[in-house]
Amino acid sequence: MKQLWKKFDKLTEICYMSELEDNCPQWDEAYEVFKQLVAQGREKDPQYAAEILKMDDATDFAYGVADWIEDYLDELDAREEHEKLMERCEELLNLFQWQEVYPGDLKFRIASALAAEDKKEEALKFCEKWYAEDQHEMAATALVYAKMTLKDLEGAEDVVRKYISEDTPCTDENDILFMAAADLYLVNGKEKERMAVTEALQKYEQELEGYSEDMESDISFELPFE
Repeated sequence: MKQLWKKFDKLTEICYMSELEDNCPQWDEAYEVFKQLVAQGREKDPQYAAEILKMDDATDFAYGVADWIEDYLDELDAREEHEKLMERCEELLNLFQWQEVYPGDLKFRIASALAAEDKKEEALKFCEKWYAEDQHEMAATALVYAKMTLKDLEGAEDVVRKYISEDTPCTDENDILFMAAADLYLVNGKEKERMAVTEALQKYEQELEGYSEDMESDISFELPFE
């Protein structure tokens, strides 16, 4: 597998050097090599890289596989290659177990790509199925947007109210749902509710900024030669 890893490393290097180009086939080529690496690893050990992060663990993070996959999906999204994006997300969902990392980002991308392709009913069905299986905040957020796309503002608000009440704090777990709620209340004209969720979002962002400043202060204290 050493040669394959070298090939993957070279291709991903080209990807990042060519990010501003309209067409860079190395993104797709590197993805195919990535799949070959998984397949060859599992020929020797069926449990090889059961979780995508294990590929980085096994290589001491030399290749940044998980980060590159995310960047690749972002690239497909930016190029509006929605069908390919959905195909890749489905493949990744099937390739790994997703027990250590929640696969909500992949499912959210699928729902968004369906909507972008004007397959709004399909997007709603996908989100409803996801939400029925898993009431995670990200699943709820995707369902809110799917309902909004189809002008079902009342249905979207019903979902929001299951998670956000007047005293619900905005946190790392639910901030994406607060953003969806702000979008919803802007569309349906409920200014009081929109201001409430917006203020909660702003408070959360301020707390994050304060935490980040504290971390920077701690780091600078530990660097005596700075």
